[in-house]
Amino acid sequence: MASVTGLAPTANADSSACNTPVPDVYKEVLYSSGSARWNGRDVAYPAKLHGKTVRLMNGGAFNQSYAKVENATAGDIVSIDRTTDSDKVNTTKKWWFTDQIKGWEFCQKTVSTTGSTVHSPMINNWHRPVRVCLRHNGALQCANVWYADQS
Repeated sequence: MASVTGLAPTANADSSACNTPVPDVYKEVLYSSGSARWNGRDVAYPAKLHGKTVRLMNGGAFNQSYAKVENATAGDIVSIDRTTDSDKVNTTKKWWFTDQIKGWEFCQKTVSTTGSTVHSPMINNWHRPVRVCLRHNGALQCANVWYADQS
């Protein structure tokens, strides 16, 4: 397991957290200026990361989510993070912010063809907050809004 440590939170790349694709009806998660929670600073959904649109997609029946980047560049890495905080497992709160998350694991995929639409591997987010990220030219940008499926 690879580990990436920042100033406070810790992220772990753990392929056991990633799931194979599950047939389901996937819908885009939206969090924007039309939301009552909007504070004008949030990187919302759909997220603009490195000038590219990154969407958080969520399945209705099996609680699987993935990140989807459009018009990706070869070498980009699209990922989805899921909290590992024990106090966030089975949460009944739908929206979280990065400053409320202490640690996470992630699933990622490297883009092979410029101009393509690429999905990260899937991760289960039933009552566990997730967010999307994009690494471009070595620089990582992530949404600071986390979503926990409540269905």
